Amino acid sequence: MNISEIKSLAKERLVGNHILVIVLMFLNSTVAGILTELSNRFSPNIISYDPFALVTNPNANPALSSLFSLGASILAIFLGFALLKIMIDIVRKQKPNLTDCYSSAFSDDPIKTVVTSFLVGLFALLWSLLFIIPGIIKSYAYGMYLYLLDVKPDMTASETIKESMKLMDGRKMDLFILDLNYFLHYLLGIFTLGIYWFWVGPRHQLARIIFFEEVYNQAYPQAPAPVLDVEVE
Repeated sequence: MNISEIKSLAKERLVGNHILVIVLMFLNSTVAGILTELSNRFSPNIISYDPFALVTNPNANPALSSLFSLGASILAIFLGFALLKIMIDIVRKQKPNLTDCYSSAFSDDPIKTVVTSFLVGLFALLWSLLFIIPGIIKSYAYGMYLYLLDVKPDMTASETIKESMKLMDGRKMDLFILDLNYFLHYLLGIFTLGIYWFWVGPRHQLARIIFFEEVYNQAYPQAPAPVLDVEVE
């Protein structure tokens, strides 16, 4: 499929599911945001807006700040993984079971999920420290890792990252162009106080899942169902 077809399919699949995805994205960001705010409250330094400056926090507790920050990061990984599972069901025209998707995101080898996400973030950061462009390229190379954690759960963390790099070889620019197609919409969302993002965000994320599905299915085409010989009496 070309970019236009992927975008059209994402729009089609969202019919009847758009509100659900919006609500879940909002709840996910809110829950993770609460922990992030708690981390900021106990940070050694806080921002003062009158006057604008960085001042010492009288309620500073570095241990609690680090704990809440780590908790927010880990929770964001699991919530993002659950939402991805739901979107995969939507792409496949299956009714998503929210309980199953969220419970499996937290229970299906959670250590591997966290370790893989940490490694992906670390590798992308290290490449970015060299130059920005290599960091962006590597981010796209690792882009399928969460998807692969769902469809290939038997892989180790390192195998998942390597598989993502393999599948995205020659497809990174395609994904970049797909993201670029939504960039202007995100800019327009600024002028609507973010309201327009509720329209474009779900479509963009679903389009990415459709892209990953296509890349994976091309690499691992499913065998056709066997034709059973039925003896007619």
